[in-house]
Amino acid sequence: MKIAVTTEKGGMKDKVCQDFDTCSTITIIDSSSMKAVVYPNPDKTDNGKKAAKEIINHKAKVVITGVCTPSAMKLFFKGNVRVYSGFGTVKDVVTALLKGKLTVQKVPRSSPHSRIADAPPPGSIFRPSSPR
Repeated sequence: MKIAVTTEKGGMKDKVCQDFDTCSTITIIDSSSMKAVVYPNPDKTDNGKKAAKEIINHKAKVVITGVCTPSAMKLFFKGNVRVYSGFGTVKDVVTALLKGKLTVQKVPRSSPHSRIADAPPPGSIFRPSSPR
């Protein structure tokens, strides 16, 4: 199974980049050999869509990141790619994944950089305050 991890420099000793759309590199690991290949993020300005497509094209079945954007998450759902939250080094999170210790992201998470960071939760009643 191929596992994609968002990284800054890439490789097994690098740390997981916590923002999917702004990571510098994507490290893809083959879980059977633990061999890692590093690819540059194809575009850090499109909310992660090109990076998501690149991961799907490389036939990864899992992504480990911090915060995944809604547009990338939508592509991963369509491509049958599971997204997990992970912190630490690439080696540590891949080992944790293989032991079943990571949490699946079922909905996009907001970050300080995302436009949905200040959005009200789904189903809530949001009424902007009016000036008095």
